[in-house]
Formats: sequence, C-alpha cells, structure tokens
Amino acid sequence: MSIFGADFCPFSLDWNRELSFGRLPTVLMGLRVTFAGKPAVISYISPNQVNVQAPNVEPGSVPVVVAFNNETSVPFIAQARVCAPAFFHWAASSYAVATRYPDNAYLGGPSLGPPWTAANPGDIVILWATGFGPTQPSVPPGVIVPAPALTSTTPALTVAGLTASVLGAALSPGLIGVYQLAFEVPTGAPPGDANLKASIAGTAAPTRYSM
Repeated sequence: MSIFGADFCPFSLDWNRELSFGRLPTVLMGLRVTFAGKPAVISYISPNQVNVQAPNVEPGSVPVVVAFNNETSVPFIAQARVCAPAFFHWAASSYAVATRYPDNAYLGGPSLGPPWTAANPGDIVILWATGFGPTQPSVPPGVIVPAPALTSTTPALTVAGLTASVLGAALSPGLIGVYQLAFEVPTGAPPGDANLKASIAGTAAPTRYSM
C-alpha cells in the first residue's frame, strides 16, 4: 500500500540496498510505519509518499502512524480486511497489468502504444495484483516468496460480465506481496476494452479495470 502526506523524510530511497536475507526492513533510514503498534515492512520512502506492506493485524479499524527519527505523525485510521483485492495498473492508465501466457506479451489498449497488444478469447492471461489474502503455505509479510504460494480461496473473475475460468492464483515467487492470477479469456468476450472484476472470500476489487 502507499501512504501519501508531507514531510515524511528529507530524501527518497527504496529497499534495494537494505534487503537482508530475503526480507524487507521495518526501519529505513530512520523512517518507520506502524499499524496498531505493529511494524510494517518498508519498500520505498520519500518526502510525500511511503510504500509499505501491512503487517498481520486483526480486521477492523486500525490506527496507522508514520515516524521519522523522533518525529511522529498524528495517527490516521485504515480499514484492515483479510482480503482487499486490487490490480496493479500500467502507469497512470486504467489498464490492469497483464501478460499473455506463454509469450509474455504485454496486454492493454492501443492508447498504450507498442509493445502492448489486445487479448483474444481463449488466451491465457496472467494478472498482477495485491490483497488476495491468505495462502498455502503461509508467507509472512516482508519475505521474498521462495516458491508459488496458492491462495487459500480461489478468486472469481469476470471479463465484460462473462465468467472467466480461473486457472490459479498465487503469491509470485521472487517478489513480496505480489499475486499472479491466471485465467482464460472466455469465449464471447467482445473486442476492445473489457472490464475486469475480481472477488475473493466475498470481497470485491474496489473498482473495475480494463484489459
């Protein structure tokens, strides 16, 4: 998740040089974030934005605090859920980050330009997402995933209102907190932009995304 504000710290830095033994840090150059008192793992800091992976907390209203050295923000309230599914986007577009299997072609509308291309009915598509909840085996926050960890519940996915066959959903190996969803574009999906809608364990992605 990203936290936006002001005067978080006087510089910008990501975790690349701080990654230790396959884990993200909970303190980066003096900056730390807590959810209900539990430390979050940090991937990026800047004066106006901090990217973190939330710790395991109980569902409900959770106070979040950003601190830098001895300065601490006023707490703000976030809503924690077991699942909070959402897709990543290609830059600032409305297109979900998606690739085609097995050639790994980037999928998106013509406004993105080359090398993006359209998906066709019957294509196998890989979506890149976050917030799809518990996995088997369980992977703690902040840990680089060593091997695919399947979601405990299979998500549901529709394309242009048509039910898609979900082939698998798992945390992606080599990354932290990033899920891959594999599905087959249903027969009858119309050409052009198609709205994607995903849900898991009764929780839907907050908005729809074009493919």
